[in-house]
Amino acid sequence: MDNQTVNTKKPHLPKLHKDILLISLNNYNIIKKTYSAVLGLNAIDHLSINIVNPNGEMVFLSSTPYTGINICSSDLLTYDSSIHPKTYENRKFYWWEDCYASQMKFELKLEKEIKNNLSLGFILTKKVENFYILYSFATKEKDPEIKKIIEQYQGELVNMGDYCYSEIRSLYERYSGGYNPPYLNSINFPKNNT
Repeated sequence: MDNQTVNTKKPHLPKLHKDILLISLNNYNIIKKTYSAVLGLNAIDHLSINIVNPNGEMVFLSSTPYTGINICSSDLLTYDSSIHPKTYENRKFYWWEDCYASQMKFELKLEKEIKNNLSLGFILTKKVENFYILYSFATKEKDPEIKKIIEQYQGELVNMGDYCYSEIRSLYERYSGGYNPPYLNSINFPKNNT
């Protein structure tokens, strides 16, 4: 077994970096400061940038670490397909709740959302070179129109994610398993509002 990866023993599950439960906690202040440019905009209260290297190993850099820790530290990971390769490799946008297995929907919502004071989460994905980058956002907003608003502004949300990824890339490089993380060519955020 690769000493950098947690063996999940199931081929459809993500390979998680051996320190997946500590990375966001140990770097919380850096992550929070970096993401402060986008948190609070467009009702965004949570951002986790989940990066999968060419070996399939995932790291998450989260402003709300327990959204991932509560799932990845338990068997709930098997019932939440939001970070499973079959999902992020084949979909550009999806809601967290659509990835919850029906028999565990309440437990997943409790551990990932309710305990973190979030009401709705979603993921935008992109493949850059041989890396997958997942921008996992969530909101506390309970307005019934929020889903329509989020769907309408996916491009802007990707720009927000790209901006934060570019700012946090050097931190991720320490956990990338020796791979050189990609640079993103154009960052269209933050916009000048003058």
